[in-house]
Amino acid sequence: MKSMTGFGKARGTFGNGQDLDIEIEIKSVNNKNFDLRLSTLQEIQSKSYNINFQIEKEIRDIVYSHLKRAKVDLRINFYDNRKTDFTIDKEKLISFYNLLNDVKDNLNIKQEINLDMIIRSVFSKVSNDAGINFISSGESDKSDYDYSFDNPLYKETFFKILSEAIQNHQELAYAEGKNLEAFFIDSFTKISNNLQLIKNTIPEHRTQLYDNLKTTVNNLLGDDLNNETEKKIMLEVAFYLDRCDITEEIIRLDSHIKNFYKYIETQKDESIGKSLNFILQEMQREANTISAKYNTSSTFNYILIIKEEIERCREQVQNVE
Repeated sequence: MKSMTGFGKARGTFGNGQDLDIEIEIKSVNNKNFDLRLSTLQEIQSKSYNINFQIEKEIRDIVYSHLKRAKVDLRINFYDNRKTDFTIDKEKLISFYNLLNDVKDNLNIKQEINLDMIIRSVFSKVSNDAGINFISSGESDKSDYDYSFDNPLYKETFFKILSEAIQNHQELAYAEGKNLEAFFIDSFTKISNNLQLIKNTIPEHRTQLYDNLKTTVNNLLGDDLNNETEKKIMLEVAFYLDRCDITEEIIRLDSHIKNFYKYIETQKDESIGKSLNFILQEMQREANTISAKYNTSSTFNYILIIKEEIERCREQVQNVE
């Protein structure tokens, strides 16, 4: 059994001297169907190693092969460790400073010009469009590696890290699944035990109910009760007793319990959440019928425990893949 809730993380490097770090995080929560949300750092959208549609499809197929049902958040972070040399054009810097002073004097602004103001002005879109840029970057420490999915080595490294992240996620999901399985076994043990207690009361209850009805009829009719009338009344009593019989409901409930155990024992690696949920729905229906037909003071607590345990299981089964 596997839970839909899980988390996994993996990190690897690529390039000469580990120029590029790739970090992949995957987390999931319960959901009716498979829903993958893929996100990457905004700063890499223009990079050559940006994830295109074909790569995204491959990622989705790989994730889906391990998670059939869940809402999955997959975050991919790229960290470029390559150094870049920066140089400053002093003449442009002084000219820009003088320009800001002219603006200040013309607009009669009393605020002093500081470094923060210069930096924000230089890196604004308006300044870049106007060509005001006195900082240039060099490529002296850049390697010639192809950081794109067109490079087989890069693609292999990326999907190896993805597989490791998924494996870590699955280990946690299966560990949580074991806890859920232990919960279900404990809960179904209580259901079976209380169902057996109900079974034990049936013979005595039927006899007592029949005797009570017969005594009531005799007290009401008294001397007016003849053989023909008694036969008709006894037939009605038998029909009433048959309507109060819960044998079929108990047989079906026992069958559902066996099927539930069968699923969690023989199909541990399968996606069984929907099947288990259906079984619990049917069990709840049978329990409600038993409660309506067989609600006695001696069995009230037994039926209440069964219904409570089924409801608890229905809540937890929503986390089973």
